[in-house]
Amino acid sequence: MKLMEVAKTVASQQNLDSDLMVAASILYYNGVIGTIDEGYNYTVADLMYGPSICSYTKVQKKAMELMQNEEARQDISGEDVMLLAHTIAVKGDEVEPVIPEATALRLLHSVLVETDEMNEMLKKGDTQIVTDVNNIHKRSYFSPVLKGENNVCCLSHYVIKGDIFIHPVPAVI
Repeated sequence: MKLMEVAKTVASQQNLDSDLMVAASILYYNGVIGTIDEGYNYTVADLMYGPSICSYTKVQKKAMELMQNEEARQDISGEDVMLLAHTIAVKGDEVEPVIPEATALRLLHSVLVETDEMNEMLKKGDTQIVTDVNNIHKRSYFSPVLKGENNVCCLSHYVIKGDIFIHPVPAVI
């Protein structure tokens, strides 16, 4: 639901198709359901296609089923299905985004996943610096000690008032 809320806000601010962003964000993780078994192990479908292609396939299959219904056929356009399926398919690395909504959702998903991972790591540590070491990489995270009202950085007050100005560094020729 976090992705949907952020997608709705970004769609509004960036003048993107809000309906497409919300629908795609709801279905974004749909393919994962078919790629993990009851014991939370990967299935053959995950290894062969990945969750994004599984989601794409589910959307296409459901659209074809709905098109069999005369009433639904009037409400659903082939272009809408294509845009939704594309926006979902770009979650993985197999398909490059060709519409702004797909790019935005892919990046928003990455931001949410990475910040959630960082927050989880920081919760585990009892110091300001937490290091995560696994087989692929070593990564350290820093948890600042925030001051001010509601743990908000105290500098924001001065930035809003205009007391702090950041000037670009002059180019050196």
